[in-house]
Amino acid sequence: FTQVNTAFPGYISDQTASGGSSGIIHQQAWFENYGDAAYEADPNPSSAGPFELVAHLPAEEILYRKWDGYTTRPDREYAFNELSVRLVAEQSTQIAALRTGTADLIPADLVVLDQIKEAGGNLFFGPEATVIWINSNSCSDDQPPQAGGAGMGLDLQGRKLMCNDKDIRYAMAHAINKETIQTFFGGPDVFHIKGTAAVSPSGLGFGPGLDPPAYDPDKAREIFAEKGYPDGAGFNYDEPYQVWTWPAGASAPRIIEMSELFCNMWETELNIECEVNVGEEVSIKDKQYSGAIPGEQLVRSNEHDYDVGSKYKGRFGTSSSSYITYDPTIEEKVDTLLAAITPEEKEAAYYAAHQQVHAQLWDWAPGYLDAPYGVASDIIAWEPYPLKADMSALHTIRFAD
Repeated sequence: FTQVNTAFPGYISDQTASGGSSGIIHQQAWFENYGDAAYEADPNPSSAGPFELVAHLPAEEILYRKWDGYTTRPDREYAFNELSVRLVAEQSTQIAALRTGTADLIPADLVVLDQIKEAGGNLFFGPEATVIWINSNSCSDDQPPQAGGAGMGLDLQGRKLMCNDKDIRYAMAHAINKETIQTFFGGPDVFHIKGTAAVSPSGLGFGPGLDPPAYDPDKAREIFAEKGYPDGAGFNYDEPYQVWTWPAGASAPRIIEMSELFCNMWETELNIECEVNVGEEVSIKDKQYSGAIPGEQLVRSNEHDYDVGSKYKGRFGTSSSSYITYDPTIEEKVDTLLAAITPEEKEAAYYAAHQQVHAQLWDWAPGYLDAPYGVASDIIAWEPYPLKADMSALHTIRFAD
């Protein structure tokens, strides 16, 4: 096959085309000498990559061509010689390009999957790409004072935050119907009720017990009553519970509507008043990370990663600057995982950290989304890597004979 044409709303990194691991570049003789064992140790040899840049039209197209000097084995050969990455902003234009044959691969918004099928295209999914992340800032007693006024589990008026109580955090999660969220995003083929706010099945150290809290509104109401908020009375000092969000990208569309759905569930199941605040991403992050909206829920999407050690360190494991909330019990686990060396040590240490973070429930997730792509009808096989928000594993693309 001569060329694969892609149409994206924004340019993707060169690593998508290079496909290589960063770091040392092994010589061809090294792989020839050690055979399959060499490829098992480094399945994506050479950071230079199998493609070289041959043309770049700013704000229009980047063109790559296969580089004959790249070392690989026969079962990892690319089925095409050129890769054209074109900047196409509008989803409707991308679908039109797929229909006319001027594009072979496009990222797909979840709400247009039927349109892609109607255009004669096929659908493929990048597994475990995007998590729906629910979190609040400054909830712990150990959170130091912040520039925005929050700290020590208190609101800006010096009152205890609702999220300071672990049982309340669980009650709020129990009140959310995860299957309703799954249906909202298109069903179990797209949205998976599994994993935590940081780790999914392909992540380092994933194991049993790392799934969203079960939907159990009776349990949620029972907790509220035990904590002195029967039928929602007195919760959040009888002030509306605040939720913040912003419009997300194609891999997690309709985040605003989903935030409203969260609010509706809390109002229905717990009889509390809830308000959704929609703003600009950078502005809302500034508010949250500075401590200006302590204890208020942020509903957003985020990319899943294989190694989340640095995320845990930043979110919970740094006493002076944790941007979710500082927790010394998590810091201890994070320091252990960062010191782990062998694969076995890492698996055990990361699993222990995942368990502790999930048990505390300072943040949580109802599940994760696979990233959808529309592809030309003559592409009959493609196996994108998990945990990648952009297209990947292009060497697995195969065309009909």
